[in-house]
Amino acid sequence: MELKVIRKKKPSQRAMAIAKDLVKVIRGGLTKEAYDNGMNVSRYLEAADPTSQHPVGTRSDAFNRVLAACGIRTSSNPELGISASTLEDVVNHPVARHLAIEIFSRAYRRSIHGGSRVTVASGEGVPGTMINQWQYPGTPRGVPLQPAIPLAELIGQTTGINSNYYKPFYIQDVQKATARVSEAAEIPAVRISTTEHSITLTKFGRRLDVTYEALRRIPIDLMSIYVQRIAIKVETDKVDTVMGIIVNGDGNSGTSATSYNLTALDPATTANNLTVAAWLAFKMKFLNPFQMTHVLGQSTSVLKLLMLNTGSTNIPLVMMGGIPGSQIMSMTPINQTLAGGERYGWLASAPASKLVGIDRRFAVERVFEIGANIQESDRDVKQQINSLILSEVEGYDIMEGGNANQILNLAA
Repeated sequence: MELKVIRKKKPSQRAMAIAKDLVKVIRGGLTKEAYDNGMNVSRYLEAADPTSQHPVGTRSDAFNRVLAACGIRTSSNPELGISASTLEDVVNHPVARHLAIEIFSRAYRRSIHGGSRVTVASGEGVPGTMINQWQYPGTPRGVPLQPAIPLAELIGQTTGINSNYYKPFYIQDVQKATARVSEAAEIPAVRISTTEHSITLTKFGRRLDVTYEALRRIPIDLMSIYVQRIAIKVETDKVDTVMGIIVNGDGNSGTSATSYNLTALDPATTANNLTVAAWLAFKMKFLNPFQMTHVLGQSTSVLKLLMLNTGSTNIPLVMMGGIPGSQIMSMTPINQTLAGGERYGWLASAPASKLVGIDRRFAVERVFEIGANIQESDRDVKQQINSLILSEVEGYDIMEGGNANQILNLAA
């Protein structure tokens, strides 16, 4: 069954007609098929009523146009005296009730994917999908909610699979020195193969229970904020998992981070006394083509880095580039290892008294099971609650091991 596109009707009439077709699709059991193929309700609607065919400057996408046609307001505007619709308004509407899960799934996805993302799964960047939506219902006033450290900051590659386990790939011998190949000699090979141990994908998710009393009274935009708050916790759990994998590896040999002692990098210093020389030496441990893009640690370790004493009289020449009037003395490195500023963050799951430097481009691969994202609702009449269930299945593996992930041990 496909959604019909009704071109000659007014936008509101067209949106309602599309919504009624969507209800037939949902009742026909095709929604799961859509999710299995990387689609969701938002994309279903957008395919039937593309925003690109509406007047230039149209801010809402097809999903929001359908809600508007149903008379559902997803956000409040106190200045105009407008209040958002309640959950009861949604579940009691013959069409909008079928969109209730997607309303909060969008809020959930907004919180998780609100930050920048270098690579996304195939199809995720298509307008109307989980990453690229024109307008999200239930957007909180002010700054959108998102995790302190979005998972995207640590992910170099995202891959979709049709299983709950995965054997990562790795490249061999690429770092070995090369030389001119003699005439008729065999050309040296660089092999790409699978690792010895598989990684197992894990289910991440939460169930949100809403009492009948809250169902009648809570507005959609407030409920969306609570959903985003839950999504942040899920994202935090993922970041903690990835942090452990970066440090300890994914179970395959050669995937744990390479560790360097502070006093070995700068013999003139003592343990827990970070110096400019040690920090620069640590950055230079990232050999071509790798460079440190992110540095992570517990708050006390990151604070030592932020408060690093450069000296009151003698400032290293390499650090003078940003000082006004010092351009004549500044230096610009050809090697990118020292050229760019690192993004830094602190989290409790980082190892104590250590700074973890990563090249995000090669650090971690995120693997997710296609079609395993679940958005469901359930009703428990005995307890008088409605439940909203949002879950996804994914795992993580190391892409370049000690080349892209390295540790500065401040305590030794």
